[in-house]
Amino acid sequence: MAKQAEDRMTMELPLDGKAKAKVGRKPIGSKAMTAAERKRRSRQNSATRSVDFDKWLLAYLRPLAEARNVTVTQLVYLMASGLKSGRFGIEPSEAEIKNVREMFKSGL
Repeated sequence: MAKQAEDRMTMELPLDGKAKAKVGRKPIGSKAMTAAERKRRSRQNSATRSVDFDKWLLAYLRPLAEARNVTVTQLVYLMASGLKSGRFGIEPSEAEIKNVREMFKSGL
């Protein structure tokens, strides 16, 4: 394609040795990862975070369960039933705790 007359009066900009900016993700290491490698890495990272959260949550819930003489599973059930009934943050009564223990003994 031929240049227009106005283009001949305008000076060209130097490229500084760079033709275009690279497109895509930056490589980790010497070469770019494939989509499968990226997904595997992503799954490993998310699994690690999940395990860390599970450990933290269990460490937080165990003393609460022990204080009520129930298992962690029973405590979570009590908390969920409190949310369902709109009584979040209110201590369950001894009768409620006893009912949950019986329910878990009989296999839900």
